[in-house]
Amino acid sequence: MICVLLSFDWIGVVLYRFASRPRFCLTSVGLVYLSLVCLVGNAAAADQIDPSPVVIGYERLHHLEEDSDTLAGQILWSELSCTQCHGEDLGGGTSGKRGPSLLRAGRALQADWISEFLQTPHAVKPGTTMPDMLGQVAPSQRQRVADAITAFLVDAATPFVEVKAGGASPVPYQFWTLGDVARGREGYHRFGCVACHTPEPGFAAEETADSALERLRAELDPEELEELGLAAEQPELPSVPHADLGAKYDRQGLTRFLLNPLTSHPAGRMPHFQLSVTEAADIAAFLLQADLHRNGPAEAIQAAPIQHAWTGWSASQRQEAIQEGKEWFSKLHCNQCHDAPGIPLATQSLAKPLGQRSEGDPVLCQQGDVPQVPHYSLKSEQEAGLKAALIAKDRLAAESESDTQKIARESLHFELLRQNCYACHQRAEIGGIESHRSSCFATVGDVDLGDEGRLPPPLDHVGYKLKLDWMKKRMRGDTGKLRPYLQIRMPVFGAEVTAAIPEVFKGSDSTETETVLNTHSPTGKAWSAEAGRNRFDQGCVQCHPVRGEALPGVVGIDLGNPGRRLNQDWFQAFLTDPAQLKPRTRMPKFFPNQVPSGAIEEMWAYLNSIDKQELPEKIKAARAANYELVPTERPILLRTFLEGAGNHAIAVGFPEGVHVAYDAEACKPAYFWRGSFLDAEGTWFVRFAPLAKPLGKEEFSLEGPYPLQWKQPVEGEEIKATAPQFAGYRIDSDGVPTFLSHWHGWEVSDRFQPDGNGIRRVIQWRPLTAASEPPKGELSFDGAPLKQARDVKETSSDGINQVEWKYQW
Repeated sequence: MICVLLSFDWIGVVLYRFASRPRFCLTSVGLVYLSLVCLVGNAAAADQIDPSPVVIGYERLHHLEEDSDTLAGQILWSELSCTQCHGEDLGGGTSGKRGPSLLRAGRALQADWISEFLQTPHAVKPGTTMPDMLGQVAPSQRQRVADAITAFLVDAATPFVEVKAGGASPVPYQFWTLGDVARGREGYHRFGCVACHTPEPGFAAEETADSALERLRAELDPEELEELGLAAEQPELPSVPHADLGAKYDRQGLTRFLLNPLTSHPAGRMPHFQLSVTEAADIAAFLLQADLHRNGPAEAIQAAPIQHAWTGWSASQRQEAIQEGKEWFSKLHCNQCHDAPGIPLATQSLAKPLGQRSEGDPVLCQQGDVPQVPHYSLKSEQEAGLKAALIAKDRLAAESESDTQKIARESLHFELLRQNCYACHQRAEIGGIESHRSSCFATVGDVDLGDEGRLPPPLDHVGYKLKLDWMKKRMRGDTGKLRPYLQIRMPVFGAEVTAAIPEVFKGSDSTETETVLNTHSPTGKAWSAEAGRNRFDQGCVQCHPVRGEALPGVVGIDLGNPGRRLNQDWFQAFLTDPAQLKPRTRMPKFFPNQVPSGAIEEMWAYLNSIDKQELPEKIKAARAANYELVPTERPILLRTFLEGAGNHAIAVGFPEGVHVAYDAEACKPAYFWRGSFLDAEGTWFVRFAPLAKPLGKEEFSLEGPYPLQWKQPVEGEEIKATAPQFAGYRIDSDGVPTFLSHWHGWEVSDRFQPDGNGIRRVIQWRPLTAASEPPKGELSFDGAPLKQARDVKETSSDGINQVEWKYQW
C-alpha cells in the first residue's frame, strides 16, 4: 500500500503530460487516480503544477488595476513569440522575443534535461513560455522524438566561444570550476539578479529593510501618503522562474551563460551584467546549490526519471537517431523560434496571416482540433487578453497615424513592461524595486545615501533629460559606471532593445524642449566659465566630484562634461527646482528664491569645458592639505577598504613606485599598480568614506582563486575543499611583508617585491606543524598567474616547496 501511495505523485506527472495535449480527454483512469488521491488526503498534489506561462510584464499590468486587456494581449503576443509564426505584430512594435539559439545547447545544457523538457515543458519548468510542441506527436513516439532531437543537438553542438584574457581581465584555467558559493550569494543578491528572480529568504533583511521610505510610510497618515504619491504599495509579483538549474546545467554551461546571456539568447529578456569570469563562476556555484526554484509562482516538481535510450545505442543507432532528430526539428517547425546547427532561423511566416482569417477560424491556436500548432496552457484571463488584442489590431493601426506622441508613450509603456525595466526603475509611479526585494540593494561600502543612493534612478523625463546617442551608448554598456556608489549594475541589452527604447523615450517626452550643447545663450552671449567655477565651489562641490576629483567622503555623480549626456534645458530646469523633476530627491534647491540671470548658464559653461579649467578652490585646498602616503625609504602597509580588493584589504606601497593590493579575506593579491600610492584621509578620518582608490594608474589585475589547488587527489581519498584562513604577515628587516595563510594543513607564505618594472612573487608552503599531515595528492597553481608570469622557477627542499615568478606589464 505504501508503494502505491508513494507513486501517486509520479502518476500525476504522467497524467499531466497527457492532459496538457490539445486533444486529450481525461478518462476514467484519471478519475480513478483523483479519487485515490482524495482518499489518502493528497488532493493538493493533483493541482501542484500551474502550467500557464509566467510573463512578468503581463503580471505587473494586471496589478495596475487598469483597463488593460488589449495591452496585456500585445505583451503575450510578443512574449509567447506568436509573431514568429504569424509574421505580424499587434501594434506597439510587438515583435516576438523568439527562443534562444540552440547552436551550443548540446554543450551548455544537460542532455537528460533537454529530453525531459521537450516532452513536458510545463512540468519540468513551471512558468516557461515554451509551448508544448510534442502534443502533435503520438504518445508512444514522444520519448523517442525527444531523445532523437536531443541526440541531434548534442552531436552537432558548436564549441563554446573562447573567453579571451587581457592584462586587466585574466581568465583562470577552467574558470567555471573555481566558483565560490559565498561570493556568488553576495553577487546574486547585490548585482541586480533579484530584481527579477527569487531572493534567498532573509538575505540582508536587517540591513536596509527599514529604509527611509518605509519609515516614512509608517509615520504618515493616508492623506499625507496620498499627497506625497506614496499611497500605492508596489505589488508583490511572481519571480521569473529558475526551474531546477542543477538538472538543467553543469557548472561550465551555467557559468558561460551568465558571462553573456545575449550570446545564447540575443532577443531574450535576460541582459548582460558584464560579469568577470570569476563573478560568473561564483554566481553559478551559488545557484547550483541553492533551492530558489521552489520559491516561484508554482512548486517545481521533478518529472519521473526517464531511462534514455541513447545509453544503449550502438554507433549506427546513434547516427540514425541524430538524423531523425534533425528531421523532427524541421518537421515540428522548431526553427520558427530557434536556430540550430545547420538549421537557420526561419524567415517566412508559417501560420495564416491575420488579415486572411475567416469568421469560422479559432481565435486562438489551442482552440479546436488544429494539427501542428504549438500548445500553450493559458489561463482564461490570458486568453481574454489575446482575443482583445486581436480584435483591436485594426483600430490600433489607424490610431498610430493620428497621434504619434500618444502612440510613443504607449509603446514606451509596452517596452518597459515586456523588458521588465519596471523591476528596477520607476516611471509615472509605476514600478521600482519591490519592498520584499529592497533589502538586497545597498551602496558600495554601505555609504549612507538613503534610498536615492542605493536604488536605481527613476525614468521620468528621461527623453527630455538625456541625449539620444548617450542613451544608446548607456544601454550598450559604453559609458562606464555613472553611479559608482550603487552595488546594483546597469546591464547591457541586445541590439533590438538598444535601438528601440531610446527612440520611444525621445518620442514620448518630445514636448519637453531640449537644446544642443553649447556655452552660449540663444542670443549668442558667451558665459563666464570662471564665474561658473565660483558658483560650483559654493555648494555643488560638497556632494559632487568633478573631473575625477572630490572633497574627502564625496561619492555623488561626477558632473564633468554633463553636455555629453544631458540636454541643457533639462539641466536648467533641474537646478531651478530639483524636486519638480525628481520628487523626494536629496538634491537641494540651489537657488531658494530667484535664479540669478545667467547663473546656471555659467556653471554649464564651466562644467562642459572642465578639462581646460582649474578645479574648484575647495578641492584645490583639500589636495594641498592632503594625506597622500608616499613610500620613500621603506615600504608602507595600510589596512583599508580598497576598491577591487574589498573590506579586508592590505595595501603595500614600495619606494620603487609599484604597489600591491592584497585581499586578506581571499588570501591572495587582487592587483598591482604603478605611480602614486594611496590617500589615507578616508581611511583615517572619514567614517563613511567610499572604498579607497589607488592614486596611480597602469593596474594589473589578478582575478582568480587561491593560488594553490588540488590537481589530482589520491585515488579513493575524498578531499573536502575548505577556504584558506588568513594568518597575518611577517615583515623582514627591509620592511617587505610576507603574507601568511593556512590551508588544508599547510602554512602558505606569499611574498611580493619590486623587480625592475615589475613584481617578483614567491610562494612557499610547508606542513603547518611537524605533527600535521596534510592530505596526500598533487598540488597545482592557478593557471592564470603562471600564464601572465615569466621566469617561473619551482624548487623543493627540506619539506619546503617553492614557486617563484615575475609579473611584468
